[in-house]
Parts: sequence; structure tokens; C-alpha cells
Amino acid sequence: MTTTEQGQVATLALVATQNAVNMGDTKETVRIHRVVMYDRAGIRPGQDTGHDAGMSVAIDARWYMGRSRNASKMYCSVWVRGKTREHHYYSGHGTAGGGGYDKFSASLSSALSDAGIALSNDIAGRGDGACREAYDAIMAALGYADTPYIVVE
Repeated sequence: MTTTEQGQVATLALVATQNAVNMGDTKETVRIHRVVMYDRAGIRPGQDTGHDAGMSVAIDARWYMGRSRNASKMYCSVWVRGKTREHHYYSGHGTAGGGGYDKFSASLSSALSDAGIALSNDIAGRGDGACREAYDAIMAALGYADTPYIVVE
């Protein structure tokens, strides 16, 4: 359990989860957030140290909607990878429907819950800023608080 500067705390499940669904073949991909980190310690001896050496995706969140003009339900799948795949791999799938609130953050909140990742402050309906606070808290909980990373959209 780790607290970010914003007060968001992420608690990870004790066991890995694999509940995410890649819906890209049946739904329209409407947004992708990838938290890309640089971890020099992850470079193995003898490994090519080209321009992307040590770079890896720790969090991959994808949002989908139906291809119909009248589609209103938002789907989100999230994959979270820690330092060791065996002990820090979480994935989940969530949805948000209706209107009048930010469905991106609401569906991400649902997906994180499905992945076994609990947040101290609800991000549902709170927008991109809340999503980024959640990413910060998850990175800290994974042990990457001091590792440089960026959110690529």
C-alpha cells in the first residue's frame, strides 16, 4: 500500500488476475493510455541497448465502444505488469453506461476493481486527472515510485 502526493492509495490483490478482454476485433477502440517506464535494472546482460532498451509498458488501458451510431456503453480493459510477471500481473474488464458523467474514468474504475486493484479514492466519473492519479498510485504500489514513467495516449 502506497500513498501518492494526491492522497490516492492503490492496494494490489495478493494473487495475479487475468480478467481483461481485448475487444478490438468486435468494438471500436476509442482511447488508449499506456504508462511507459524506464527501468535500467530490467536490462539483461548482453541485451541490445538500442533506443528502447529498458523501456516497458507497466499499465495498458484500452477503451472501446460499439460500432453502432447509437452505442452508449463504454468498455475498458486494463493490463498491469509489475517487475515480475508471476507475482505482479493484474488485468480486468469494466463497463460504464448512461450519461452525464465521465465514462472513461468510470469504466477504468470498474476494470481496476475487476483486476483486484483497490483505490482509496473513487475515480469513477472524475475524468482524466483522476485516471492519472490512479496510475501514479498503482506505479507506487508496484514498487516503481522512483522509476521515471510517462502516460502515452
